[in-house]
Amino acid sequence: MKYLLHCIFESSRDNLLSTPSPDGERRLQVVERHGLCAAVSEITIVDELYDIQEIMNYHRAIEWFFRRTTVVPFRFGTLLEELADVERLLENRRTHYSAILNKLDGCAEIGLREIVDKSAQTQALPSSPPVTVCAEGSSPGTLYLKRRKAHFGAESMLAETNQRASAKYRAAFDGMFKEFRSEVSRLENRPGENSGLLLSIHFLVPKDLLERFRLQFAALASDGSSKLLLSGPWPPYNFVLSADSPTA
Repeated sequence: MKYLLHCIFESSRDNLLSTPSPDGERRLQVVERHGLCAAVSEITIVDELYDIQEIMNYHRAIEWFFRRTTVVPFRFGTLLEELADVERLLENRRTHYSAILNKLDGCAEIGLREIVDKSAQTQALPSSPPVTVCAEGSSPGTLYLKRRKAHFGAESMLAETNQRASAKYRAAFDGMFKEFRSEVSRLENRPGENSGLLLSIHFLVPKDLLERFRLQFAALASDGSSKLLLSGPWPPYNFVLSADSPTA
């Protein structure tokens, strides 16, 4: 028997927090120690974790607690061997998780994505010297260095695009979030389409500022100059580091 860890939250006088999640999901247990609670469910066959319905139920259960209190959500697949391990986790790392809960208190995660197409990248970023083909007789070392230069130039472009987007959206939503995460990745080429970049930006937003945040997003998206998508509010997965996992 193993136990799938869903989330951790503070103990409450409200018995509602000890109520199992909605019907149709794996039955949850709430383990309490030293002012903290952990929501877990039993797993008898690890292969069950790869079932899509199990994944959906897992995140639905976290949402159930998130709507009622502040939670430290865990990534799907965080397993502990027995209930005693859950108890030890709450006891040994209570200060650590209490600090995270304090940081996340009253907040939700909002995701923003922007697609930057190839032409926009060319206009936004300074031009770099083209990589020339080695003349006949050039050494393999020279060709290698030129290829490495092109590689680092591309990585520099990603970093610069990320930095520019971070500054842009930090300013646009100033005063509406507590923390900010951003990353940029390349989109795969599709026939007949320009390659581009995908900016993924995550905000830790106080719940009382969510409507203001949405209105500001609508104003940004209204001019149609950027391909923007807003998602959330979600449990703050991107503001709980992988190092916070008991299996890390």
